[in-house]
Amino acid sequence: MYNNHCSYFQSLGGGSSLAGVTVSRVVDLDKRVYKGVPCDKDVLKYHVRLRTFDANLKAYASGGSLISEQWILTAAHNVPTGRTVTAILGFHPGPAQGNPVTIKDEPIRYSDGSGPHDIALLKLPDADHGFPIAPRTDCSKAPKITDTVQIAGIGATGLDATGKKGVTVSRVVDLDKRVYKGVPCDKDVLKYHVSLRTFDANLNEFASGGSLISEQWILTAAHNVPRGETVTAILGFHPGPAQGNPVTIKDEPIRYSDPDGSGPHDIALLKLPDADHGFPIAPRTDCSKAPKM
Repeated sequence: MYNNHCSYFQSLGGGSSLAGVTVSRVVDLDKRVYKGVPCDKDVLKYHVRLRTFDANLKAYASGGSLISEQWILTAAHNVPTGRTVTAILGFHPGPAQGNPVTIKDEPIRYSDGSGPHDIALLKLPDADHGFPIAPRTDCSKAPKITDTVQIAGIGATGLDATGKKGVTVSRVVDLDKRVYKGVPCDKDVLKYHVSLRTFDANLNEFASGGSLISEQWILTAAHNVPRGETVTAILGFHPGPAQGNPVTIKDEPIRYSDPDGSGPHDIALLKLPDADHGFPIAPRTDCSKAPKM
């Protein structure tokens, strides 16, 4: 069963405005939020369910919020260029499918002098739909580290592989986009890092990264290499500014899934066509020293 669920978690980031370095638009966290409960039927009716379809008619699910009678706020990565977008108003509390509306205008993606941001606006063709608008956020009350905050979103209630009942909210959780007070890495370190470039059927380019874990294998996140996209690995791109050594990945990425049937994980392996490249291998991680909250 899928529905809106409300859960609490500890905030990991604030909203300070400091100079920093952008590391990622999404951060992969634990895949489940436990002890969530169904949201009340009379709340969160400004939530919108989004469905996008690529050129091969493959469907993708995400969400957004009504911020005015005719505008939906969502993340830009939810609505890539070239996809058809359908907004489903009033899907909560379910189980009805709500009111599907095709978005006819191209999404407006926010960008400033520092580059694009992961924000998009979708215009509804008709403002007379009768659904409520999301309340304004008081930005002066941004959560601090260690604060407990409430989140809500679409999830599947059920048991995971360990028998815990939880609500799956997302494979990626959008956190603060910057790591502050970072410094350039030394030129002689991290040469096992790999820059990845993928291209979809419309030749849209997406950037991500991975690490060399053996002479011929790159470890990355599975969402970095969607099925059907061409993948190029750039070895030796650090310290730059040279572009490094681009290599086309010819074999299909290997995506990890639990043999117990609990589902896929956000892990993928890319096989290099040649192991004789001269770049170092990432050191093994000591999993007994995993970071704590």
